[in-house]
Amino acid sequence: MGSPLTRIRFARDHWWSQARMSEYIDGDLTARDRERIERHTRDCSECRELLASLQEMVSALATLGRPRESVAGSVLAGVQQRLARGDGERG
Repeated sequence: MGSPLTRIRFARDHWWSQARMSEYIDGDLTARDRERIERHTRDCSECRELLASLQEMVSALATLGRPRESVAGSVLAGVQQRLARGDGERG
């Protein structure tokens, strides 16, 4: 990997990059920070694999539709409707 300074920079960029992968994917980094991650992932197979897996997960999640209403929400809505109609009153 080269000189001790190069190894120190690599280690520093390794931890820095991993902490900012999500921001990178979301496009929330400055151009300089994006370049830093891109430079590091060219040299680091671990971070390159992490980035690829995060991008794959985000893409897969994007294909999912809107979440359906939960069972608890459906039950609550049904109870509220019955109470509004007075179906729950005892006679």
